Amino acid sequence: MGLIYLVRHGETDWNRDGRFRGREDLGLNEKGQKQAEALARFFESRKISAVYSSPLRRARKTAEAIAGRKGLPVVVHHDFIDVDYGKWQGLKLEEIKEKFPLVYQQWLLTPEKVTFPDGDNVQTVIKRATEALLRLGINHQREEIVVVAHQAINKMILYHFFHLKKRIWEIPQDVAAINLMAFDGKDLSLEFYNYTEYLLGSVV
Repeated sequence: MGLIYLVRHGETDWNRDGRFRGREDLGLNEKGQKQAEALARFFESRKISAVYSSPLRRARKTAEAIAGRKGLPVVVHHDFIDVDYGKWQGLKLEEIKEKFPLVYQQWLLTPEKVTFPDGDNVQTVIKRATEALLRLGINHQREEIVVVAHQAINKMILYHFFHLKKRIWEIPQDVAAINLMAFDGKDLSLEFYNYTEYLLGSVV
């Protein structure tokens, strides 16, 4: 039985401000750096054999904190890069409602069918991320690995495999959240998701 820890990166200023991040290569803010350090402490006693990360800086810096404690390299995996939100990138929700009302309504009702203006198609993103996760599970059977990705990517993975909520965006995925999946060589099972209790008392 292998274990896959799917982690969301620490906080950035755009997370704090409620802006759609997408492919913007943001760094962690001060709180995000503390969250990354707390993640490193969480994984310090666990038998992690590999750490994978989205290529975007906010994910890589989070992964580097985890990997550094374990003496491991960070393996950049482009299939876990954040969604390309196209014209939504950098906007707040209120701005999106005003500028793109039809796509926004589709995102509310049937998000799995959305193609973002000048951006990604959700089904394509789900396919690349879930297939990549399964490949890692096959390559690391009987091992424990960490994958650091993004809110939307993690939600889509959880939605696809476990149908936790009716809509993708309803699945909770806080900054620096940990999700744990077990892989038996064929199927994934969810041990827990959106776990953030390890942060209590460690992040201002």
